[in-house]
Amino acid sequence: MDSRFSEDELLWIKDVLDQHGEFLHDLLQEAVESKRLIHSGDLEQSLSYKVNIYGQNPALNVSFLGYGRAIEIRFHKSNNSRQLSALKTNRSILAGHDAKPMRKKDTRWYARNVYGSLNRLIGILMYEFTDKERQRIKGILQQQKLRNP
Repeated sequence: MDSRFSEDELLWIKDVLDQHGEFLHDLLQEAVESKRLIHSGDLEQSLSYKVNIYGQNPALNVSFLGYGRAIEIRFHKSNNSRQLSALKTNRSILAGHDAKPMRKKDTRWYARNVYGSLNRLIGILMYEFTDKERQRIKGILQQQKLRNP
């Protein structure tokens, strides 16, 4: 089976994906902290990334605890549900009619950061594999072959 990319291109793509994974990890960690989504610290500690090979192509996998995504999805839940409506009615009666309405906590931390950073990654992959970078990668591959004959 022929590979879509040469050996030096694959090594460069893995390196770019690893750098993007680190960038994304920092971005997500900062978002979790800035949105104050830290209750026990488990979500923040569970953030990780890894570059794997699927078939013949490198891929970046980002992982974290599943409830982290659920809290973001819940932010978009409809405000028209009966249960929320009943709670709002009770709150307004107990607090008085002058009370300010409670604002929903902004828990959007994943989608904007992950999908928003894709254009950055695409730009790097499309335009930054220059001749100089190609020579650097070939040098690395030659050094690896000399060390591991």
